[in-house]
Amino acid sequence: MQLSGKSLFLQSLAEYRCLTVRQSVAAGLASEQMTRRYARTLTAIGLIRSGAWQTPDGKGRPENMLAVTLKGLGELGLSGKELESRCYSHQYHLNWVRIWLMQLSERYPGLAVQFRRGSLDTLWPDGIVILTHEGKSLLFFLEIDMGTESLAVLEEKLVAYRDSFLAGSYKQFGESCRGFRVLLVCQEWKRLRGVARVCQKMAPLPFVWLTEYKSLAQAGAGAAVWSRGGELKPQFSILGSLAKLGAL
Repeated sequence: MQLSGKSLFLQSLAEYRCLTVRQSVAAGLASEQMTRRYARTLTAIGLIRSGAWQTPDGKGRPENMLAVTLKGLGELGLSGKELESRCYSHQYHLNWVRIWLMQLSERYPGLAVQFRRGSLDTLWPDGIVILTHEGKSLLFFLEIDMGTESLAVLEEKLVAYRDSFLAGSYKQFGESCRGFRVLLVCQEWKRLRGVARVCQKMAPLPFVWLTEYKSLAQAGAGAAVWSRGGELKPQFSILGSLAKLGAL
């Protein structure tokens, strides 16, 4: 394939792993019309697969879910496996949170947002986010909690984050980063309260920030919807003083 809108779309889709048409538009990949056109063309030549998929809230008509095939990965020179459909729900929620975080750069003057993947010691976060403003950087490790693992397993993960925090190994992502925060997004309030109790038991754990997916969807990633260290009130913005400047 020559470098074109289709190939750029394929590369972006591989980066997100899977996307609905609505997410493609929100992420700025292409308009709805062009997304559907790329999907038809790339599906016809076997580089992506697409099909109706019911969103997790079960409301409204199913959305068209797009994902890169093994052939598509090969076309991009990438190794790996196709994303299994059972992973769609987790990736769908992760992609929305990622999109909302990336949109912060459009709403707040001078704010740069980076999204990466990688490991921190023995941990593999769902995403690594770095916010930079006026030479200062904030480091976040993103965890999308679907409620499928036990609270005991989650506690072990938080212990590992605490060990990495104390060891300072997070500085591999930038010497200017002074500490980090774990942004843990729960799917519902009942689960969030359970996670909060785990954090309170492990206190102090100030670097763990909790929120619930619907609150994030309604208010945006920069809003004061995050609870620190297991204390559900008050709530804060991850932007700190920058949030007081207001969005464009």
